[in-house]
Amino acid sequence: MQTIVREIPIMQIAYGASSQTLSDRKAYPFFLRPNPSDTKQTEYMAQLLQQLRERGNEINAVNIIYSDSLYGRDSHQSWVRVGFFQFKSSRKS
Repeated sequence: MQTIVREIPIMQIAYGASSQTLSDRKAYPFFLRPNPSDTKQTEYMAQLLQQLRERGNEINAVNIIYSDSLYGRDSHQSWVRVGFFQFKSSRKS
């Protein structure tokens, strides 16, 4: 859809689109979303887990199950970038 929208300057708002790829303003100049990207959501969840740890909760690992798709791989990479946990991840095809 963005390929078409790029040719005709019409804003597109996607409520469910959370891929970090869509944050590229040069590639998608007419794309808006009201929710944060997967990367930001991961950062917020990691901050929440860190706050829980600081309050005495024992959180030693996070298990990630993700699909072998662009969405799943991007989400997994977001968690890996956060990096303060040791990960055991499982990819579901």
